Amino acid sequence: MTGSEICTLRRWSRLGRVLAVASCLCLFLMLLDCGKGECTASGDLPGTGEPTTGKWVVELYMCGTDLESKAGAGTSDLVELTQLQPPDGVTFVIQTGGAREWHNNQAKAGEIDRFIFDKDGLRQLAPLPDADMAGTDTFADFLRFAQDNFEADHRILIVWNHGGGTVGGACYDERTGKMMRLNQMQDALASVYEQNRDEPPFDIVGFDCCLMATYGVANNFEGYGRYLVASQEVEPGNGWYYTGIVKGFQAGVGNDPLALAKVMCDSYMEGCEAAGTADQATLSVTDLRKLPQLRDAYENMGVEAMAAASQAPKPFFSRYAREAEQTTNFGGNTRDTGFTNMIDMGDFAKRTADLLPDTASKVQQALANAVLYDAASNSYRILGAREGLNEEGAADRNLVKLKPGDTVTTQQYMMHDGKAGYEGRMADIDTFQLSENFQIRDTKLKDGTYAYVFDFITPTDDTAMSAMAFYEIKQGEVTTYVAKQ
Repeated sequence: MTGSEICTLRRWSRLGRVLAVASCLCLFLMLLDCGKGECTASGDLPGTGEPTTGKWVVELYMCGTDLESKAGAGTSDLVELTQLQPPDGVTFVIQTGGAREWHNNQAKAGEIDRFIFDKDGLRQLAPLPDADMAGTDTFADFLRFAQDNFEADHRILIVWNHGGGTVGGACYDERTGKMMRLNQMQDALASVYEQNRDEPPFDIVGFDCCLMATYGVANNFEGYGRYLVASQEVEPGNGWYYTGIVKGFQAGVGNDPLALAKVMCDSYMEGCEAAGTADQATLSVTDLRKLPQLRDAYENMGVEAMAAASQAPKPFFSRYAREAEQTTNFGGNTRDTGFTNMIDMGDFAKRTADLLPDTASKVQQALANAVLYDAASNSYRILGAREGLNEEGAADRNLVKLKPGDTVTTQQYMMHDGKAGYEGRMADIDTFQLSENFQIRDTKLKDGTYAYVFDFITPTDDTAMSAMAFYEIKQGEVTTYVAKQ
């Protein structure tokens, strides 16, 4: 299995079209204020520097699914986890299942396996009868087992699998074809713990899954977790870096769960930088105790939007939809990738500040108070003009807001008439760092042959491609022609 195949398989989640309803104003909003607190991972993790104290129990619910059976991703993370020895007082409680095949000699298909990992090493407990890892009862049984058998001053929950955000949930069991929805997770938690917004049972609820840093997910775990650690974006194949998390415990997080949450974020980015997958990686820490203020601000923005829409429906909805379309989005929003309809809450509030003047700024402020830390790469590769003919057409729409300090490499897809027909390769043109007052402008195309097509899509999803139109630039003269069908 090659690394590229693992990256393709792991954390991949094609959701298809998701319809946003509720007066045409509902979008699935992601909990990161673009431009706030981004950091680039380094080898120095942001622990307190004080020795880790108290009893820490990390509950890892690993639903292997095709990430394990096809790519061995679960096994890879278990190997990562056990590279270093946790300090005294730190215990990992692990449950595996949900895959047709496991790529190690301990976790097995056809059963539920549990492991304990602490300063004494990795120990396997007696296997349990097979069960649906997407089932509420299976999840609840694991939570209850950890609660009844391991005392803790700090309790951490990590869910490992595919993720589908507010609508999809997480934990797809490839044997049953089921995925655990957010309400099922909440039911499982409620069967073991009392919801307590002031003293929740978990210090951290983390998702080593795609697309789980959403407003809906945060609301679901309010009262069960103090901090949410999750990704806005699709996670790359390497996923979380578990060696880095154990390293953070060794380096010392004191008695501070927030310090550990930051270690989770920065160790993830460290792993992504090492794997070359950091371009779109995101991971953030949200303080779930700040949700009431964010909820009030967001709901008030909805009230203002409805009032404005009732006064002038056509101009309002036209502008509102345009701003939503241009807002930073996640998880794929094209016909080819499927539509998640997940957009960045902070960016959307900024874009609608003049449209919703009484409430949009309050959403931005409440979000800034709730999102305590976020890790994201500041290095991007941008595809510029494609010189020559490329039969595969245009790139996906996947917009990222650039900011001062970002490193940008512009690229062109170079093509020439080779022995086997048209051949092409991606070529780096220029690399530079954006200054404080950077500007992006059009540049003059050099001599060459260029082409474009139009893709027509009807409301019923019927499609048709236009003929390919060419234009040739030679010494300042432009000649255009259309390819014969």
